[in-house]
Amino acid sequence: MKNRKGEITVGTLIIMFIGIVIAFAFLQAIFNQQSILTNKQSIANEIISISSVRNGSGTTCNINSTPTISIAKAGQAASDCSIENFVLTNYTKTYTFVSGTDYNLNTATGKLTFYNTTAASTAQGCNLNSTYASYNYCEEGYNKDSSSRTVAGLIGLFATLILLAYLLETGKLDEIFNM
Repeated sequence: MKNRKGEITVGTLIIMFIGIVIAFAFLQAIFNQQSILTNKQSIANEIISISSVRNGSGTTCNINSTPTISIAKAGQAASDCSIENFVLTNYTKTYTFVSGTDYNLNTATGKLTFYNTTAASTAQGCNLNSTYASYNYCEEGYNKDSSSRTVAGLIGLFATLILLAYLLETGKLDEIFNM
């Protein structure tokens, strides 16, 4: 009788290949969800439109009254997970608007109110109403307390360990390494 210890059959290789493909397909989704659970998401250069009009003499432009705009991802904001690192620049990125002087942002609700100030109006210019906002926000499902983020961080680790255990058992890799 022949000793078949350490031999891998074609069927075993096929099962291992299918397992690896399925595992990597699941691992990507697992790590993406883990990122949502544990990291605040970043938005860079979100376009916000504000209307500006020429004054009576047509020599200068003013931001049209005090428009209130909702930041696109503001629905995720809450008092315990507010918008952070908010930066607002004009369309040429040559002027950074000043919080409290040019605009007010309620970080808990995501409501952005522009003020009709000379600096903001001059920086914005007439008929060039694109403004860029960059900020961090909490995606839906974000774990707000650190202990739950720590536990959520282990999800990918355990998924990887399960994949390794599957490969070791299915492919009998421990027998091959011990030959």
